[in-house]
Formats: sequence, structure tokens, C-alpha cells
Amino acid sequence: MTKKKTIRVLFADFWGNFQPDDNFFYELLSRRYTVEISSRPDCVIFSCFKGGFRPFQPYRHKYWRYRNTLKIFYTGENLRPPEDCDYAFTFDFPETKKNFRLPYYVLHNDKLIDRLILDDSRDIDAIVAGKTRFCNFVYSNLRAPERIRFFEKLSKYKKVDSGGRVLNNIGGPVADKMDFIGRYKFTIAFENSSWPGYTTEKIVEPMLAASIPIYWGNPKVNLDFNTGSFINRFDYGNDEALIERIIEIDENEDLYRHYLLQPYLEGNVPNIYMDKERILQKFVEIFEEHGIAKDS
Repeated sequence: MTKKKTIRVLFADFWGNFQPDDNFFYELLSRRYTVEISSRPDCVIFSCFKGGFRPFQPYRHKYWRYRNTLKIFYTGENLRPPEDCDYAFTFDFPETKKNFRLPYYVLHNDKLIDRLILDDSRDIDAIVAGKTRFCNFVYSNLRAPERIRFFEKLSKYKKVDSGGRVLNNIGGPVADKMDFIGRYKFTIAFENSSWPGYTTEKIVEPMLAASIPIYWGNPKVNLDFNTGSFINRFDYGNDEALIERIIEIDENEDLYRHYLLQPYLEGNVPNIYMDKERILQKFVEIFEEHGIAKDS
């Protein structure tokens, strides 16, 4: 049996509950390498959170101390990589030698692929019967005016239940977001902002709860998911046309069932961005080019 090579890694500037030895990248790299968390790393894998990220200020981040170390940037936020990174894993198009597309929804849920592939055993009657409420909105970020405007417009048709900290109208934030979403026919699944390629967990969570996403954010979302399975703001000229379509689906159970029956993934197969072996191979290419993975 071939021994794994060792790669010494430092993770820096990730979100608050990020665990250096229990995360997507650690698990992925461990398939091929013995991963050693080190203060004297072969490479630094870093993100954008420490010290704030709008705008990105390198000197406020831990990674910046490692001037002569290979630096690999990751972001699920709508911002561009800092100039001093060597490689970037982002949601951006196009893929280049320096940029590899890795949308945040791939990191968001370990069982994502299995749960998004639909099979004939689903009980659509039971799913429809469980949708006792119209539409939900669960957010904590006030800095998303497009999302807030749409919530206010759709609320003129029927009450939209807001279960987050923003515009909460149900008496307080919900304890279990996914359980809450699962009671609703529709979920407002608007990103914080719009940018080609910027697809996060916003659309995936209602899919996993069998609530039809009302989506806005990535104008190229069709490269991630089957647009026949959700209501895509980019297919309509304005909010009013979008709301007319929502009302039509809400009032027509056959049409609503039609949406529920559509596969979330095109052809009901994982897209290329979900291929973990493909992601791992990019790391292998980077490490081999820089000669930094050592024999154990």
C-alpha cells in the first residue's frame, strides 16, 4: 500500500465556528495526503472573514504574515480574490489556472448530492399535504435591499412569514430553520447580491426541504441547477411578472406538483462543481507544481 505524502497546512481567516481539523478542505485533502495542521505550513488556505471583508484589507488578516508561503484563497462571499494569493477557489467564472470554481453550496452540506438526487419513492401527496403555509423568508442580513423589496411586494398578495432576525413577523427567530422552511410551499431564496456564478446555500436549503425556491442572485444559475425545479427571477422581466407567476402556481395545485416533480439537478445527476475528485485533483496539481507535499 502506497504511503500518503504529508502536507502541512494552516487555515486562516475563516468564519467563526470553522474547525481546522474538521472541515471540507481537511476532509478532502485527507483522501490523498496526511494533513498536518502547522504553524510552519507548506501552504496557507485562507478566507475573507477576520477583520471584515468589505473591502478586503490583507494586512488585517492572518494569512498576510506568511509572505513567502503558497497561499490559496477560498470565498463563498461575493468578492474578488486578493492580488497576493497564488490560487483562488471561488464561485467565479471562468476557470483559469489561478481560479477554480467551487460554489459555497458544495461545502454547505456533506450529504448534499445524495439528497438532491430525486427518486421515484418520494410521496408527492404527503409533501403537498405538509405544505400548510404560503411562503417564508429567513434572513439575518439587513444589507440586501433587493431581497427586502421583494419580500414587501410579495407580502401584498399574502402574508410572507419572516422567521429570521430581519423583518421578523412571527414573534421571534425560529429555532430550526429547515423544519420551518419545510412547512411552506415557497421560500424566498434571494442571494445577498447578484453576480455571475454567485450561488450559495440560499437555493439549496429550500430544495432540501421540498419548498419551491423563488430565486435571485446568479444569472447563470442554470449551470448549477435545473431551472425547471424553481422559480427563477431571471426568467421574468420584473418583480410584478415574477409575482404573477407565483400566484399562478399557488392557485393551481397541478402546476405546483409539476414543479415538485422536477429534478433539482439537470438530468438528475450531479453537476461538475460537485465532483470532489475533480476538486482534489486541482489541489494535487497545485502541490505538485510547487513541490510541497513530502513523503511521510
